[in-house]
Amino acid sequence: MHLTFGNRCGHRAPAPTLDLTRPIPVGPGGYPRILAVAAERVEAFYADPATLPSLAVGSTGSQKRSERREALIRLLKAIFKFVDLVSLTVAVRDPQAALHNITIATLANHADLELRRAERALRDLGSAGLIFIVEQRIRSSDGFRSVPAIKRVSPALFSACGLTVALKLERAKASKRLDRTAAASTPLPTSSKPAAEQERFTFAVRNLTATLLQSSQTITRPRREQGDQSMERRRRWNSIALAVRQQHPDWSADEVRAAADREMLS
Repeated sequence: MHLTFGNRCGHRAPAPTLDLTRPIPVGPGGYPRILAVAAERVEAFYADPATLPSLAVGSTGSQKRSERREALIRLLKAIFKFVDLVSLTVAVRDPQAALHNITIATLANHADLELRRAERALRDLGSAGLIFIVEQRIRSSDGFRSVPAIKRVSPALFSACGLTVALKLERAKASKRLDRTAAASTPLPTSSKPAAEQERFTFAVRNLTATLLQSSQTITRPRREQGDQSMERRRRWNSIALAVRQQHPDWSADEVRAAADREMLS
């Protein structure tokens, strides 16, 4: 494994390490092909950051360094390995089709990244509006305890990889597979909804519950509200930048950013 440790990660800009030691399996019995294709196409971000405009720059407005882009690509590849196409959450299903969120430690392990470097990359993805992250805490006998955050991939990430139509088709197939699996097992007497529909409802409830738990922390509420506004602005900017990029594929990252900034001000 090519584990990395901060600035001593062994990164070489002309020859980055973008492949995972455990890539997405392909072929019969493997993962849906769209996930492998997305993992391959996201590599373009390393040489051409304008492919993901909202991810290209840091908080200071300067372009992200090559070692940071390398970490982002590897984490994205690990994320694609665990994307549930029905809900677009980063999770796996148990035999009863219930979703279990993947921890950042597991993603770091599959991305061959040191944990802190993976956490920074995940924060970057969240700030760019490409991964929606909802922290969760549940009440126990001795107070609240944290559980793995809900991490949902934005469809914009697949769109940036040129997979908008493919994603729609693959999600429909995944929903049908889930419904067939549910139909083959004993149905739950408490629900007559198809499994895919029930899962979408469950995901919405989990999102709402996690958000309410967060907002109950009054000490940090003003900061969170500011963060929500900033995140919404970033998501809108990301959508505009991606549209500009698709209309002008020959533009540089600076030209795309400038056009997106002008549109945000108009």
